[in-house]
Amino acid sequence: MSTALADPLLRLLRQPSVRYLIIGQSCFLLDASVLYALHSLAGLELRTATAAAFGVAFAVNFLLTRSWVFRAHGLIGLHMLRYACLVGLNLGLTVLLIAKITGWGVPYLGAKVLCSVALFVVNYALSRYWIFREARPKPSAREPHVVIGRRWVQLRRQRCQVPGRRRSASSSTRNARPR
Repeated sequence: MSTALADPLLRLLRQPSVRYLIIGQSCFLLDASVLYALHSLAGLELRTATAAAFGVAFAVNFLLTRSWVFRAHGLIGLHMLRYACLVGLNLGLTVLLIAKITGWGVPYLGAKVLCSVALFVVNYALSRYWIFREARPKPSAREPHVVIGRRWVQLRRQRCQVPGRRRSASSSTRNARPR
């Protein structure tokens, strides 16, 4: 692939929202494929196959979103709990929105697409700013610090001594030894 095409694609893939969309679509296809394999090929009952496919897609989506999209570390239990809350919220909103939109005369598959597009924006924002947000350490009051963007940087006081120079008068009187 030429660099003229590769560079813009790589820049696009660095965007968390694009990676989030890729993971979402991939997990949708995974969910549908596992459902088909379990129900149509393996003969598993539809409700059981649906639940199993959903579980597989849920786990893969969570792990890839956490590691590749938002590159979150630590707190996996808290992330999983928050993610499960979002999935529950999505289920409730999807059921309500599809019922409402189909009541307006929109076919159910069209309603599903509209609902998914609307929830994508909400899901991305909640994932980025609530679910996978990293806890930032608070600077202590005694340590000097400066805020750069969303991160704080601790300033360390380093005492540098120039060889051959004496300490200042204030520090030499504090540490004065009898001669």
